[in-house]
Amino acid sequence: MRIFNTLFQPREIEDSLKEVIWPKLLRLEEYQNEHFRALYDRLVNQPNAELDKAILEDETRKRFNVRTLVAGKMITVDPEKLVRVVRAYGIFDPDVFYKQAYIFMIPVLFHYLHEE
Repeated sequence: MRIFNTLFQPREIEDSLKEVIWPKLLRLEEYQNEHFRALYDRLVNQPNAELDKAILEDETRKRFNVRTLVAGKMITVDPEKLVRVVRAYGIFDPDVFYKQAYIFMIPVLFHYLHEE
């Protein structure tokens, strides 16, 4: 919990350090290969009318485009990238499916990871 609080508190550590820490915590180097990219693409493009309806009804593209306060300023997320991540995770983990709560974390992660 201390790591989580540290990474989400804007005054705890510098953004440049967070940009180094987040990829290490998420073990991104393990997932940056063709196999995982292909898996992500399949998840994003897999039809799921129920998930698409939930995303549409919640107006995810509009409501969560600019939401998260980081280091005293609002950050912007490409709404299409946001929806792709939401779709992939909703299909990957059907028990979680679509929850508003994790939508708020995605912009923070995009802010530090700089890639989808």
